[in-house]
Amino acid sequence: MKPVVISPEKVECLVWYATYDAVKTQAEKVLNGEYDKTRFFIHSFKDKLPSDNHDDYMTIYCTLKVKNRSIFHMNTVETVAFELGDFKENVLFSYSSDFAVSGGTWRFSESEETFRLDVYVGNMDENAVRDLG
Repeated sequence: MKPVVISPEKVECLVWYATYDAVKTQAEKVLNGEYDKTRFFIHSFKDKLPSDNHDDYMTIYCTLKVKNRSIFHMNTVETVAFELGDFKENVLFSYSSDFAVSGGTWRFSESEETFRLDVYVGNMDENAVRDLG
């Protein structure tokens, strides 16, 4: 029996004005070197955003269920996206689950951990965008 089991719980995709504003603000922080290098990851972002259209950006929240079946308390559970598959050129940034909320998973308990991806979808057709979720 595995002491820790991690399984996908849900994926939520959001496109709205605040998404673009958040991506733009984060891009400025990256260019100025003002970001948390331990919890925030740069993927395909280079020097500028690919578009100024707010409809071209999506935030994806990925929630994982963590079951701690061991006798030990885990102080921190941090989830991070490393493999992005076919969409690696579209993922601008990602945030670990520890970016916004941190907490442990007590022994013999379950918790949810959510990490976030900021994605450029302006060059994708509807089917490709649907495949993200």
